[in-house]
Amino acid sequence: MAISAAIEEQNATTSQVSSTVNMVADGTRRITENISEVNSDAEGNEARLGETLTQIAEVAWVMDQLSATVRESISEIRAA
Repeated sequence: MAISAAIEEQNATTSQVSSTVNMVADGTRRITENISEVNSDAEGNEARLGETLTQIAEVAWVMDQLSATVRESISEIRAA
């Protein structure tokens, strides 16, 4: 009977270990998915940031042109 009890205990322990390994594997899979999602979001954010910086540079250029035009107009008005 001692051998039978030991085998049952071994089976129970093996079942618990197997269950724990499956839980860890599932957790690892979810973490990997989350990391992939964060990475994808970061890449999208990087692209949007690049677009935003380009637009800011374009607006700054337009503002410089507008400022130059206003200065020119003021000079012409004063000269008149």
